[in-house]
Amino acid sequence: MKGIKSQEAAKEIIVFLSHQVECVGKHPYVEDYFNELLFSVVPFYKSNNSMGFRHKFGSSHRLVYDSGGFQFLTGKLKNPDPLRTVAVYKKMGYTKKDILIQLDLPPAYYQSCEDRRKLIRKSAEFYHIMLEHVPVIPVVHGWTLGELLESLNLIEDPDRLALGTYHATTKDTNLLGIGTFSGINNSYEGPKHDHPLDAQYTRKIGLGVYAADTHPAPQVGNQHKPAGSSNGSNGKDLTPVNVIFERLATALNLLRDREVFLLGAANINFMHLGFLGGAKFSDGSSWRIAARFWTIYLPEHVGVPVGVKRNKLGSKELNLLREVHADPDYIFHDIPFDILVKAFKAHKKDGFTVRALHNAWVVKKEEEIANEFANDPDRYYFYLSKRWENSPYWRSRLNLFWKNIKQSWVQSDLEVFLRREANERARN
Repeated sequence: MKGIKSQEAAKEIIVFLSHQVECVGKHPYVEDYFNELLFSVVPFYKSNNSMGFRHKFGSSHRLVYDSGGFQFLTGKLKNPDPLRTVAVYKKMGYTKKDILIQLDLPPAYYQSCEDRRKLIRKSAEFYHIMLEHVPVIPVVHGWTLGELLESLNLIEDPDRLALGTYHATTKDTNLLGIGTFSGINNSYEGPKHDHPLDAQYTRKIGLGVYAADTHPAPQVGNQHKPAGSSNGSNGKDLTPVNVIFERLATALNLLRDREVFLLGAANINFMHLGFLGGAKFSDGSSWRIAARFWTIYLPEHVGVPVGVKRNKLGSKELNLLREVHADPDYIFHDIPFDILVKAFKAHKKDGFTVRALHNAWVVKKEEEIANEFANDPDRYYFYLSKRWENSPYWRSRLNLFWKNIKQSWVQSDLEVFLRREANERARN
């Protein structure tokens, strides 16, 4: 494998904000301000409310429909059925500009090789079933190079690969989704927000999220083993964090010639690593999760707690926030600065809404930053090195990721063939 400069990095980078179908038209009104959104369709598996869901949005919106692979991984999605997902997608009324992700069955790191391969094969089977009915994109899975190659081989029927994209008739892009899985520990602060998803967020720790949310943990993961299993603690088994980043680099090396949708990156910093490796799309849920935990984002800065128990909004952070507030495109530019700061600290729906919309705006600003380095991975790496020079965690993960992106391949199965001369074979 050649150096990083040979990598076909994305020429355009897009972050889809992970929204929730229960909140459309309610707080935080994110769909009124942002056009690229991702929705999990899992809530529609148990209801008939999906009919015409797409009509809630304008023609400028581009939506991604996620079928619930993460919910399957955490045991929330029982009896996954690809045809049921097809029916939901059809009822929602997707458009040609939308992206439909196949119903996939992510293998967990702790599982045996054979169990992982069974899920990989089943996921590929689901993809081909769904592709007969709707223009879904496949999801590549695997924790080793061999598993990733098997997954890619199973979904890449040559005739279908050219058409197996988010547009049924698109032939110039090979869009795939690649699942990434990790999680965090955090603590809930303050009273409930009077929000339909409060119960979910109070037990967020048990479910885990896709990537480190606000503050990275030494061990991250959302792979859950059955209760009482030998290698788990309280029914959970965590994936070592280095494995997450090494696996991401391996997968992006393998998929370098395709348009990759990095599923579940969530955290802004994790998104940047994915884009550095050549991913084109990503989704992010951290804008609302951080807001629920009284945390706001600042461009090129870690999340800042603004709650009553933990308030880290010091003079440096306030100066950065003033710079954001001065931007005429800032979503709350017309609100007086002191009122904005008070709003960040508010409880109930109003405080959550202001924090969430602010965070969503910052995530899209990070998208702009990433696009400054699109198709220029070397310059992107140096930018991230400077950005994270005072962050040992992210600097070390960047270097680990960069090392695995740049290093030469060593094949997993090696054989030596001994040459015999023709005249020697003839004598025998």
